[in-house]
Amino acid sequence: GDHLNSLGEHKLSAMLQTNDHALPLVVYLNTSEDGHLVARKEAVTTYLADAGLKDQQVHLEYGPNPNATSSAAANMSRLSKTESESGVAANPTNSSATGYGTGGSTGAATTGSDTTGK
Repeated sequence: GDHLNSLGEHKLSAMLQTNDHALPLVVYLNTSEDGHLVARKEAVTTYLADAGLKDQQVHLEYGPNPNATSSAAANMSRLSKTESESGVAANPTNSSATGYGTGGSTGAATTGSDTTGK
């Protein structure tokens, strides 16, 4: 949309807190150049102005941050660790699969306790 959401505000706040480099603060807007681009730019500059930065202390770049890249190899090597070995993870609709109805873990027991504190 045209407005800065809470995640965007959090990212900008974090950038302000950890900016140990000389200003200007460079913000990369990795978004398509559509009818929303001007409004998005204004949302970012308004937020930073409200935080106390002047126009000359902010530099907006369009596109991805060229310094925020990483090799896919390191992430791909850990991919297998994100996969579950549960039969439910492979086929969550199979009611005969081990662990079905227990959140995917095998041998899990459910209790009748009320989590609302009643």
